[in-house]
Amino acid sequence: MTAITAVLLIVLASTSVLLLAFGMNLLYLTWRATRLPPARPDPAPQGTEPLVCVQIPIYNERYVAERVIDAVCAIEWPANRLEVQVLDDSDDETAPIVDARVARWRRRGLEVTQVRRQKRTGFKAGALAHGMTLTQAPFIAIFDA
Repeated sequence: MTAITAVLLIVLASTSVLLLAFGMNLLYLTWRATRLPPARPDPAPQGTEPLVCVQIPIYNERYVAERVIDAVCAIEWPANRLEVQVLDDSDDETAPIVDARVARWRRRGLEVTQVRRQKRTGFKAGALAHGMTLTQAPFIAIFDA
């Protein structure tokens, strides 16, 4: 056996031992993880949820306007802590569809406001910026139609 062969065998053996140790550790951690209950944070006390404003920018999207408004209004969040802004700059048949859907959700007790601008200054970004000036909510979520 030459010196190079001996060195290579030592390197191979030490690498194999390290890989075996790594594999055994991985098996142990996997076994242990399957035995532990899933970690769940304690739920926040009722009534401490923050006020959230959800903005829905819409422009000539009559085929999806109803569905996106319904989906946002179905969010599981306390109704008194949720504000929905429908930012509608449409100039087609979308406006009456949005009017009807907003009225429907208002009758159900949700705070849904419809914001229309005369000029589309800034386009979608302008509508979002304008909507942000109309809310006091510290958290804003944007769901694009």
